[in-house]
Amino acid sequence: MTETEKLPRFFLGANTPRGFVSRFDQVPDYENDRACYLLKGGPGSGKSTFMKAFAAELVRRGARPELIYCSSDLRSLDGVLAPELGVSMLDATPPHVMEPQYPGACETLIPLGNCWDESALKASRAEIIGEFRACHALQMRAISYLAAAGDLLNEVLTIANPCISQEKVLACAARICAAEFARKKRPGPGKEEQRFLSAVTAEGVWFWSSTVRLLCRKIYVIEDDCGAVSKLFMAAVRRLALDAGLNIISCRCTLFPDSKYEHILIPELGLAFLTSNKRHQPEITPYRVIHARRFTNKERLAAHKFRIRFTLRAATELIREASACMKEARDEHDRLEQYYIPAMDFEKVGRMLKKVLASLPE
Repeated sequence: MTETEKLPRFFLGANTPRGFVSRFDQVPDYENDRACYLLKGGPGSGKSTFMKAFAAELVRRGARPELIYCSSDLRSLDGVLAPELGVSMLDATPPHVMEPQYPGACETLIPLGNCWDESALKASRAEIIGEFRACHALQMRAISYLAAAGDLLNEVLTIANPCISQEKVLACAARICAAEFARKKRPGPGKEEQRFLSAVTAEGVWFWSSTVRLLCRKIYVIEDDCGAVSKLFMAAVRRLALDAGLNIISCRCTLFPDSKYEHILIPELGLAFLTSNKRHQPEITPYRVIHARRFTNKERLAAHKFRIRFTLRAATELIREASACMKEARDEHDRLEQYYIPAMDFEKVGRMLKKVLASLPE
């Protein structure tokens, strides 16, 4: 295993029922960062390779950066974050477009488009436009499937909510947090970073279990297919951790990106709280598993079991179709790269990379 393979991995953007949701704009810390590099370029222009070399250099300097992967293509990097050095590098192209807010002073643009032969690309203009449109249409179809799946899962939540004891869920979260946070409390609120730890991808529902194993030794897993218990529990853990002055990584559910926290990581304590269900199950050896059924009125929920079972099965099938569309979109993107790669001057890209690495703050 190489040193970069030992680094934590996250997503900063993902397809959701309301379209592509990006957290890229939360990365720059304008008061404290020393360098934020924004890459601009087309498919196959070398952005991911550029960032891999950047990450390797940071590791060589003793840093342990986070690797941000593309949820549409797990082969590609979308970002490298090294907050301990105050440096980051992001793919600033669609669907997570970023423009510098304080150009030169805070952000540095890296225009890889300056390294391509525009005349060669114009010669394939019709084909390139067609491939881009086909890729976009497939992504939009995937989002429509996710929107339908989200509606179904929200229906299950609506059914399950009256069947759980909110008091018992909150009391359980409070007991665990009181025990885990007792000696670590600090005055003032903690700091929160937002990531996606799991997402619907071209490879299916993907969960960065390796990241949890790298950052956390003690792991609580909430087993909850309906989602009502885990939604309430995770929101409580997040609030209690921040109130205790702890720094956390909060990870939203990509099917409920505005309303549901799915995982909470507290690296400074080596502590994680994860949600597990039939759609995604982390490859983790937990310290403790908390089953949603212990907070549930089983007889009341049983009255809806056939409806819940059917709805969950339908939602799972829709998620599977969304993933298939994303795989087709990735294949279209691969075909786009075949127009750009021959048009690129990669020696010039290499010179740009050397200049960036030489400019990194010590």
